[in-house]
Amino acid sequence: MIGFNTVPQFGEKFGEKFGENHTKEKITTIMRLKPTVSAKSIAEEIGITTRGVEKHIRDLKKTGQIERVGAAKGGHWVVK
Repeated sequence: MIGFNTVPQFGEKFGEKFGENHTKEKITTIMRLKPTVSAKSIAEEIGITTRGVEKHIRDLKKTGQIERVGAAKGGHWVVK
């Protein structure tokens, strides 16, 4: 679990309340704060499924907003 004081916590699932764009913003914020974060950790932090996070990550990679540098287990995220 990521314990960021700068990332607000919400009582309900983040994506349900704010929609896809806000979910992607939340994901990129977490990636900026902790570049080595896993999709599973992001999912736990924002309250959506790991598959949901992976879908958003695919979209963010396609649009060039993020990039994975290095291996899946040893790399890190770059938010552009």
